[in-house]
Amino acid sequence: MLYIYPLFTSLVGILLIFSKLIVYGLILYINLSLCQDFDSDGKIMAIEKRFGQRIRELRLAKGLSQEELAFRAGIHWSYLSGIERGIRNPALKNITKIANALGVSLSELFSFGKRSYGLVTHKQQE
Repeated sequence: MLYIYPLFTSLVGILLIFSKLIVYGLILYINLSLCQDFDSDGKIMAIEKRFGQRIRELRLAKGLSQEELAFRAGIHWSYLSGIERGIRNPALKNITKIANALGVSLSELFSFGKRSYGLVTHKQQE
């Protein structure tokens, strides 16, 4: 009887640890999924893809072609095409050039859809 009690308490302890890991894992998964966009296949889109879609959205809203926006930003049109498709990862200097060519602020450029993905605006800070 004395040998069963330590075995029982260690099993209960192990079960408690596993249940906590499962709960923490679910919480982490839910929090990450709230900050992500999904493509048509239900896969999480990379930041490069979301950023490229945002540039394309703003470019089309301004009525600009890729060539015209690239010319205004001082970058090659094929580089801009790669950014819009999410296969290029532009440097901050090029991101700033694109924002200036589109006539938007950097915060507006990084405002993807309805959510700002953790970006704090001046109004939220007050």
